[in-house]
Amino acid sequence: MLLVGSEVGAARLVRHPVLGPLHLTERGLPLGKIPVLTIMLAVCVLLVGCVSPSDMGGPFGELRFPTPSDEATAHYHRGIDHHFSGEYEHAIAEFTEAIDIDSTYALAYLDRGSVYAMLGRWEDAVADFTEVVRIDPQYDWGYWERGRAYANLGRYEEAIADYTQVIRINPEFADAFYHRGGLYDQVGRHQDAILDYSEAIRLEPDHAGAYYSRAHAHHRIEEYDKAIADYTEAIRLKPGYARFYNSRGGLYAQLAQHEEAIADYTQAIGIEPEYADPYYNRGITCYEIGNYDQVIEDLEAYLALASPDDEVWRTRAQQYIQDMRAQD
Repeated sequence: MLLVGSEVGAARLVRHPVLGPLHLTERGLPLGKIPVLTIMLAVCVLLVGCVSPSDMGGPFGELRFPTPSDEATAHYHRGIDHHFSGEYEHAIAEFTEAIDIDSTYALAYLDRGSVYAMLGRWEDAVADFTEVVRIDPQYDWGYWERGRAYANLGRYEEAIADYTQVIRINPEFADAFYHRGGLYDQVGRHQDAILDYSEAIRLEPDHAGAYYSRAHAHHRIEEYDKAIADYTEAIRLKPGYARFYNSRGGLYAQLAQHEEAIADYTQAIGIEPEYADPYYNRGITCYEIGNYDQVIEDLEAYLALASPDDEVWRTRAQQYIQDMRAQD
């Protein structure tokens, strides 16, 4: 998703992660830590009829369901083999066979839903994760995965409800608050988002993503000092993450603190030289302070690195360069 911001000042648009209502933009929901795929192994299912994501390093509870038949389990295992071989349609077919034989085989629904999610078949994923939580209403991972699917469908209120269920079941799980906060931000409930990010930080004080996202929320409601403080803490926790500097630089630029903005953009470029956005942002900031040679250099670097899909931003950069060269 590309969230394009509004113009700030007479002639400036700055690229920056996530923020839509302001002047800063980049792709993506603030849900960066959500796993893409959660296919699990089934060894403990054969033994006790349950599986725990904590066995794979996750914070979730056990999925409980009736022990499946040997025939259904054989199809499930073949589905796992196909998945790890990259044969996703065959994996779906085997999981479906397992479900047809044993309609309470929650693990097969979970893993088929995860494959659907990986393929972007979000409606199908929602249907399967719904079966998971029908079979085991206390299984927090099922709500987590369905919430992710709802979010990808733009059904944010339903996603919020599912992350709320995760929090009800697992109230010490920082990332559940973090992701629900991101969804609150998405629907304009920024104060609720700040409360959730703050709870994530209380539970996990080194959660750089929560500081970063809370900074965005403060930024949206014009609490600029708090936003800068949170960006700065995110940078302290993850000093090698270029986007944090680019974001703080965007706020400094908005506040006409041009030297601080340029320093942050320069730091972002030093960390990740192939990251296009800070070149654009530094170029525009240099334009505002009259450093025109740097403007052309930075905007040309941006054009060399930016995706061809970023048509709006590429067009703006090209127009700046053309206008400046016409004035020479």
